[in-house]
Amino acid sequence: MNLASLLNQDAGSAKRPIPFNDGTYFGTIKSHEFVESKQKKTPGVQYNIELTHAADDTDLTGQDEEGNDVQLNPAGKVFRTTFYLTENSLFMLKDFIKSFGIEVEGRSFGELVPQVVGQPVMVDLTKSPRTSGAGFYNDIAKIVPAA
Repeated sequence: MNLASLLNQDAGSAKRPIPFNDGTYFGTIKSHEFVESKQKKTPGVQYNIELTHAADDTDLTGQDEEGNDVQLNPAGKVFRTTFYLTENSLFMLKDFIKSFGIEVEGRSFGELVPQVVGQPVMVDLTKSPRTSGAGFYNDIAKIVPAA
């Protein structure tokens, strides 16, 4: 959707997204982009992960704002994970890249960062309450390569 069509939408029809239940979901790293944190302007690399499906033991039922039971479908939903680029945190990005079997020795992060795009992943999601007290949201607890 483009901005004009979003602005022309009836505001009363806007619905809060229903978060997924805690569990394991599968997907693919679709893209990456370089970002900055809002407060400290710390540079980082953000990976965009598009989900395909949930593990068989993950509950895909939820409730809408009116309390009605709904069946959730993770296919096509995008989650993001960010690795900040500081001297004290680069090891986390290195470990993430290495987990896909990519050799890192003698190679720059600039060369390595795009190499995980297209990789299949397993994502453990958790459901947490919003600090405002209004509803819940999902956090990524863990990302590992999918076998």
